[in-house]
Amino acid sequence: MRAQTQLGSTFNQHTHYFNATNVGNADGTLNTVNADITSYTMPYAGCILGFGASASGTLNTGTLTFRPTITGSLSAPFAGGTLDHSTTNPYFTQSADQQYYRFNAGDRIGLMWNKTGTVEPTTNDLTVGLVVLYEDVRY
Repeated sequence: MRAQTQLGSTFNQHTHYFNATNVGNADGTLNTVNADITSYTMPYAGCILGFGASASGTLNTGTLTFRPTITGSLSAPFAGGTLDHSTTNPYFTQSADQQYYRFNAGDRIGLMWNKTGTVEPTTNDLTVGLVVLYEDVRY
């Protein structure tokens, strides 16, 4: 019998969706698919792998920098996870360094942005998929 080479991960990967409407000229928090909830409770331990975002338009001025939260604590910003006026494409993705974004079962993850400069226009909407890897689940 021949041995079969494993080509993929046996961990479970999942995307949690967040959104915000009319992103203003201030720091803010993205909501889950329920407009009154800002975080998801993790059923298993794992890490954040990265995110993909889409804005409804480009910025004329200012920069938005995205940062995950883990059980209410603000984590370091994603390296390169910014949307600014020089970004002509309002769609962007960023991978995360797994060692910095670890969570335990029962922790809540969320997503915030910090603004730099004057953000204009203030009518853009954001949709973000935060990708996590559940390390306690194998298939």
